[in-house]
Amino acid sequence: MFEVLDKIYWNDNKSEARKGITNPRKRTRKGDLTNRFPRVIRQLERAYDLQDLDADQLIELLGDEFVFSTR
Repeated sequence: MFEVLDKIYWNDNKSEARKGITNPRKRTRKGDLTNRFPRVIRQLERAYDLQDLDADQLIELLGDEFVFSTR
């Protein structure tokens, strides 16, 4: 799970966390860490054994909501 979080929420170009991923005021922000990520993970747990997946497989299941540009 840590590798998934690192790949999704870390900006390698700037060596920092992506902007706006934990903003509690924008609860519907695409792919936010505090609201959407836990909800989607709980949904996926019902259909998949997440511990059997590698990071890239899990990211693919998360969908486009969790794909961020490299800017």
